[in-house]
Amino acid sequence: MIAATFAWSFTSSLTLGAMKLQLDLSSRRPWSEGDSHRHGDYLAQELAEGAVARVYAVGGRFVVNLRYSALDDDVEVAKQRIASVKSILLNNVLPAILATNITEAEPLE
Repeated sequence: MIAATFAWSFTSSLTLGAMKLQLDLSSRRPWSEGDSHRHGDYLAQELAEGAVARVYAVGGRFVVNLRYSALDDDVEVAKQRIASVKSILLNNVLPAILATNITEAEPLE
């Protein structure tokens, strides 16, 4: 099994609710809303097979976790899939929710 989690911190003028509306308009299917006992409310979507993004509101900023996992990928295939899904997140998802001040961050686990 290959698994990896990446994260970015960012600011946005939108609330999680407003982000959901924007993401639903630009996605193939609606984003899910959830509640993490540890990190509070979040939005989630499978961006590609085995790759799930979760957006959390944390301390006046937002954090998006991107978790990739696959049972049968070889390392090179996993690297290509991770690069592809990172591109989707950074070039499609974050602009849709008016993300600014984007920096790499420690994943919320």
